[in-house]
Amino acid sequence: MQKAYPVGENRLLQRTNAADLARLQPHLKNFPMELGAVLHVAGGSIKHVYFPLSGMVSLLAVMRTGEQIETAIVGREGVVGASIGSAGSQSAGQATVQIAGSAWRIEAPKFLDLYQESIPFRTLANATKSFASMSIRQFRRCPESRRLAARGGVRALRLGGQLQKSADR
Repeated sequence: MQKAYPVGENRLLQRTNAADLARLQPHLKNFPMELGAVLHVAGGSIKHVYFPLSGMVSLLAVMRTGEQIETAIVGREGVVGASIGSAGSQSAGQATVQIAGSAWRIEAPKFLDLYQESIPFRTLANATKSFASMSIRQFRRCPESRRLAARGGVRALRLGGQLQKSADR
């Protein structure tokens, strides 16, 4: 079955059913992701949700000391800001563009409308964000995790994301 609208290279949108995609598409705006741009500030209000088409976004846990540790990476397989659907309107961590690219951007209330009304869409969004949310919570609670990440242990988290993508296939 062909999708109702072009979705670019975002795999989550490619897996979204035609009815849900038709509801999202009029609200999706192309957004250039510039290197170093902060999409969400830790503890800040999530105003937009992003579906990367190219480039990569790092999700960072921000410690009380101000130290930042990369806990996950989101590329064209996922979504940045979907936690607004299940965790409230504040960002658990910081989202920073690490590799420039582009994304579809939607205002958070429009995303939230579909997230709350469509079980299939909510299931897709939750599947892509669950690993990142779990990683951020773990890093905030566990000093050993922070120490390992500082020594390069974040590679294990990247591998976990790759394993999740493989499981989705």
